[in-house]
Amino acid sequence: MLIIHLKIYLSKVCYLFVCLFILLTFSIKPTLSYVLQIIYVYLKYSCLSYISKYSVWYMNLRSTHKIYTPKQAIFLNRLLETDRKSLYPLNGVLQSPTSPKTFSFDDDIWGNVIKEWDDWRKRKVGQIKVLIRRGVPAHLRPAVWQLLCDAQNVAVRQKYSDLLKSSSPSETLILRDLTRILPQHQLFHNKAATCQKPLFNVLKAYSILDREIGYCQGSVFIVGLLLTQMAEEEAFYIFVRLMKDFRMRDLYRSNMVELGCCIHQFDAMIKDQLPELHSHFQTQGFQTSVFSSSWFLNILLSSLPIRAAIRIFDIFMCEGLEIVFRVGLALLHMKQTELIKLDVEGMMNVMEHLNETTFLFSFCLSLVTAYQIKYNPSRMKQYVFSLFPCLHIQLSMQTK
Repeated sequence: MLIIHLKIYLSKVCYLFVCLFILLTFSIKPTLSYVLQIIYVYLKYSCLSYISKYSVWYMNLRSTHKIYTPKQAIFLNRLLETDRKSLYPLNGVLQSPTSPKTFSFDDDIWGNVIKEWDDWRKRKVGQIKVLIRRGVPAHLRPAVWQLLCDAQNVAVRQKYSDLLKSSSPSETLILRDLTRILPQHQLFHNKAATCQKPLFNVLKAYSILDREIGYCQGSVFIVGLLLTQMAEEEAFYIFVRLMKDFRMRDLYRSNMVELGCCIHQFDAMIKDQLPELHSHFQTQGFQTSVFSSSWFLNILLSSLPIRAAIRIFDIFMCEGLEIVFRVGLALLHMKQTELIKLDVEGMMNVMEHLNETTFLFSFCLSLVTAYQIKYNPSRMKQYVFSLFPCLHIQLSMQTK
């Protein structure tokens, strides 16, 4: 049964209500459920100008005999519920919550957050983190991302069109990578032709703006994700902020010092928290840099299903690279039993196919684990000092 109801308010946003009733008859006890889809219609030139034309729906049913603690069960249930509206859209459109009341509750909260952003950012940072971990409603994601990185105040805002008129020494390399990457990656599935031009424009513009860094292959996935949520100029401003304020610029430096530090820290975390797996890696001569380098360079976008990657990126925009360490270690924790039975080739095969084997339920479990991972900033600094002892001596002398 499909019910469509349209409400129009003058001078306000239009709401299109679509209610789909589903009867599951193959279970022991027939179950009637429903899904409410509410579509927002905005003005063409509003700040939320990216509106998709269609919505793809999924329902995953899976039985499990694993026993969870009450705390884990409650948190997992919350993640599965919020993922219906924040993860399931492959193209940026709104997915419904579990009930109209839930939608109204979440919409009211996020509406208030966006309206009073300056106050929330100054006084309610912890609450913002909790909301983002629960899931950002897809129809508000473009606005939330812009607010999180303060893209509205980028100093180069008026220069994007001028940058496109200039030439970049990286143009040939960018075109070669786009031709190779776009048709193969799920992020650009069936959209390679339409994505290539705006992707090229944003990557070219940044390579001209920041000639010291230029172009890095990992940025293709980040810019590509941004373009699924907003227009290319808005994506450019956010990317500039990410490079400047989220350590991405240092990660992309040709000397790879920052990337080396992250890999060393991650390897040390594995040794401390997954010693059996780390020992197996050492015995087999398996270097974690083989897979972890791409995790940091593109924030796991090339390694996880797109629904999961978007959720990770939401959290990254709020908490920074810490979420990459947490989720990376959680994924290894989930795969540990399988990995310790394999040789180097087998382990590489597992790590290369996470985007095929990690689905919504498993991803939610990895988030449960990720939030329980011990991440101590002081300890992370000690990992770096162990890599660069001279840096520790220098800092100690400065503090005396």
